[in-house]
Amino acid sequence: MSTPLRIATFNLENLDDKPGERPSLAERIAVLRPQLLRLRADVLCFQEVHGQEFPGEPRKLDALNQLLSETPYEWFYTAHTNTTKGEPYDVRNLVVVSRYPIREVQQIKHQYAPKPSYRKVTPFPWNPPPKILAGSAPFCT
Repeated sequence: MSTPLRIATFNLENLDDKPGERPSLAERIAVLRPQLLRLRADVLCFQEVHGQEFPGEPRKLDALNQLLSETPYEWFYTAHTNTTKGEPYDVRNLVVVSRYPIREVQQIKHQYAPKPSYRKVTPFPWNPPPKILAGSAPFCT
């Protein structure tokens, strides 16, 4: 008999620890941590986790680490989005926390779709509108 795999996902809406931010990180942890514990998830997927910077250190996911501390998830394997320097982004990181080892991580950016492009949208997308001389009426064909 196989054991079910419990997966949960959360959009943490800019999880950060900025001074004066309301609700504070401590207030958010007080609400989120009991929910995470009740889930007993094998895999947690988090969106919008912000990275924190400390003088002389690389950016890290300190706010998330505070949320997960003193829970079983504190000891789970973790993978997150990385900058070219190998550290989390300042904002909106994706994070996977897993009871099981994460064998491979691949970050894909614009590999399978063209980069977004901007085109001005007008009623005349390819040709400029015809010029109408002052005092003349437009015509229809």
